[in-house]
Amino acid sequence: IFTKMVIRWIVRMAMSRMDRTLPRPWSFARPKREGQLPRISNSPPTGDYPVGSVLQIMPNEVMVKHDKGFSPATRDWEFFWIDITKEGQKIYTRGFAEVNNRFGLNCFACHVKAKPEFDFVCETDHGCDPIPVTRPMFGALQHTDVRCKGSENVNAADQESLNQLGAIVKALTEKK
Repeated sequence: IFTKMVIRWIVRMAMSRMDRTLPRPWSFARPKREGQLPRISNSPPTGDYPVGSVLQIMPNEVMVKHDKGFSPATRDWEFFWIDITKEGQKIYTRGFAEVNNRFGLNCFACHVKAKPEFDFVCETDHGCDPIPVTRPMFGALQHTDVRCKGSENVNAADQESLNQLGAIVKALTEKK
């Protein structure tokens, strides 16, 4: 049931991105009540995130907050790498300290560097290593999410950002 809720929520989040500009490159959702899909928010909490919170920065990378004690090493966050197509999405891999993203980079290795007051969440001033993806690149990824209506209409600025991102992805995958 939990996995189905995460997948349903990811679809909802992807669809909502097309209608507004987010102040951060990632989306945050906090649960309304236990057993319900969370609502999407631009205002993450301070301190520990509530159980059931879902964070998504890339269309295929997601973090979900579990009950206290579920995974002490990850401050109770579970990482997901989602395979996305126009037909939908499925969980490619999920877990805790062992999950890697599509570049082969370990999620835990980055997020563990976040200052404690940020509850494993990385932003530019949270203590995590910087990633070579700019806000315009994040925006272009979100605007071209294949699950969203109109994602095939790429403007010039998004295309330039995607070209730059493509060069970064190529460099990262050649290092492997």
